[in-house]
Amino acid sequence: MSRFGNNIKISVIMCTYCGEKYIKKQLDSLKNQTLSPTEVKIYDDRSTDNTVEIIKKYIAENAPDSWSIFINKENKGWRLNFYDALKDCDGDIVFFCDQDDIWHLDKIEVMSNALLANPDILLLSSEKYLIDSNDKKIPRYRKLKSYGKYYDFKVRKCLLYENLQVIHWENYLGCTLAAKKKLMQYLPLFQVNEYFSHDGWALNLAAILDGHYHITYPSIDYRIHESNSSISKSGSIITNVKLEKGKWLRFQSNYLTSFFDGVKIIDGKKNVKEVKRLERTIQFMDERIKLFEKTNLPGWISLLKYFDLYIKYLGIDQYFIDLVDTLSLRKLLKKENVIVK
Repeated sequence: MSRFGNNIKISVIMCTYCGEKYIKKQLDSLKNQTLSPTEVKIYDDRSTDNTVEIIKKYIAENAPDSWSIFINKENKGWRLNFYDALKDCDGDIVFFCDQDDIWHLDKIEVMSNALLANPDILLLSSEKYLIDSNDKKIPRYRKLKSYGKYYDFKVRKCLLYENLQVIHWENYLGCTLAAKKKLMQYLPLFQVNEYFSHDGWALNLAAILDGHYHITYPSIDYRIHESNSSISKSGSIITNVKLEKGKWLRFQSNYLTSFFDGVKIIDGKKNVKEVKRLERTIQFMDERIKLFEKTNLPGWISLLKYFDLYIKYLGIDQYFIDLVDTLSLRKLLKKENVIVK
């Protein structure tokens, strides 16, 4: 049974770029929801294929007047596109939507009811199924079991240390998120830059404010393919072990520092314990950067005081991988006649 009255406004924000191959199925899954959104806003980042034409035709033939598409004047990249889109919506509940997934038809109803049932929830994440480019489900542990055997629809609170998306990718994907207006109103206080992602921001801020909850319900079929933005734009950074690793570490540090600046503007006293943990994590990232800049063994040994963070986020093996990478980089720099102190 839905908890909704006519005064609750639900916004769906979708960002698109060259998504002609899968966009129709996603649009169908939005149109056929058991609880219809109040508005669907689509922001296209200057697609060079037929994405815009497909969406315009779909809206004209199938969607209500509350659906709309906006085309950016220039390509912004997916991070800035999502941020600008989120700032432009005013729903009481806002759903984040990618272009190539398929929403389960009760997603809006199930997650909106959960959000309204608990006033403490600022952001709700959910489970997902994985599908390939042909819509075939990809087995992943026990995640393909039926609702009754694994997905019990229970809602639990999540802490900041479960998030910190930038140093450890938990199973909280942006395309599974729904946020309340109260959380979205904080967005203008943060300096949006190339390091930010909308989902990481929302997850970490909601956790800082004691408002991130997770529901054990699969809300989408999440598509895995070679064109995923998160894979194509960040994977090359992560997998290059030598010189590029330093860039990735600086990327992480810049994100956390920028995020922390915004948190202080809001009120760092809201959750002192979690804010202190965030500060320590920033120090940890800075120490790892110093290690790759100076490539010395004392720097690696000094990271032992953050060993709990290795265990929590990166795995114990990463501590020793950092050593191997440091020694390899040191050897490389010596070979190139770069002075190493």
